Amino acid sequence: MSKSIPNIVEEWIESMNVDFIGTNMINVDGTTSFDACSTSFAVVCGYVIVDDVEYEIASINGNTITVTGTIPIVAELNWKLKLPFFIHGTPSQTNEELALHMKSQKVTPLAYLFEPITERFKQGDMNPIDREVDFVILFMNNYTVDQCTDDIYVKSLNAMRSLSDLFIETMEDDVALTDRDGMWYSYTTYAKHGFNYNRIGSKNGSFTNLLNQNLSGLELAIHVPLKRQDKTCC
Repeated sequence: MSKSIPNIVEEWIESMNVDFIGTNMINVDGTTSFDACSTSFAVVCGYVIVDDVEYEIASINGNTITVTGTIPIVAELNWKLKLPFFIHGTPSQTNEELALHMKSQKVTPLAYLFEPITERFKQGDMNPIDREVDFVILFMNNYTVDQCTDDIYVKSLNAMRSLSDLFIETMEDDVALTDRDGMWYSYTTYAKHGFNYNRIGSKNGSFTNLLNQNLSGLELAIHVPLKRQDKTCC
């Protein structure tokens, strides 16, 4: 049996390269600042991980990240970003699950794989392509209602674009599974509230809050042929 798309997408997310180098560290009043080679998809209230310890991001100024907590000063800091929270399902199902998760943990940045998912399977064991898949994944972060659109781009949307680019790069690097020549994708950006149901199954095409949260982000629509995998006996 072919592996499910949610499992494949989750594996791609978990294999994203989120390791970075920091320099010019400073400790001030219970915070630590450092210059990052790249801020990638870092956002305020997200998390930096150093030696398996999570530090909440207090501010980002250019390439300088400040976190809450004291990290020992070193010449080169090896740090990583906490991976986005992954969830999949229909909007109504996902809203219910998110409400439960939010009672015990932070769920943004969020990677939401929209369902239903379309898969078209190829016939014949000699065909190198197992199936062609169309799916939509949304990378989202919180915003506050008093933020203007430009602020949302600076503080959130640019990071979600970096996260989307990293996801695509990870997909393309999975050459054993992904047929890059037949793959295409498109971005749609939403600064506030709604995501366009026209692209993900709405009957009326209206802009509506997809999830019951104040979220901004990118809708990434992907078409990808997946290569046939060798069958092994169990």
